[in-house]
Amino acid sequence: MVWLEGPEEDDCLAEDLRYIVPVLTNQSGTRVRYWITVGVKLLKIKAEYARRPRVRITIHGTSGEVVEQEISGESESGRIGEFFEYRFVPTECFIPVEEFAEATGPARRLAREQFRAICDQCEDKEAVIRAIDR
Repeated sequence: MVWLEGPEEDDCLAEDLRYIVPVLTNQSGTRVRYWITVGVKLLKIKAEYARRPRVRITIHGTSGEVVEQEISGESESGRIGEFFEYRFVPTECFIPVEEFAEATGPARRLAREQFRAICDQCEDKEAVIRAIDR
């Protein structure tokens, strides 16, 4: 849960993930179907257990102490020791996912930088698709 509180600080999300890949061409080789990632969007998910797990925890503390505990079936959330937090209740959160699209356009090779320039000029995914379809 700590990561969800500050994803903008994650080095993985700092990279530009936009790309274009040719996947299919027509018989004459003049038109190509492309798979493209135009960016990252946040997807709302709900996570819950179909069957509640049975959990037994052993934590070795920094000063040598050992904490052993079994989480009871009635407990919905809580904390064990200094670092371990658990939650068995349904939880809704947002996760980053690639925003995928398909487009069919002329058979021209676009370098990643050229494709990213097209994305920068477009307002949304549909505009990127239209720009590739030209």
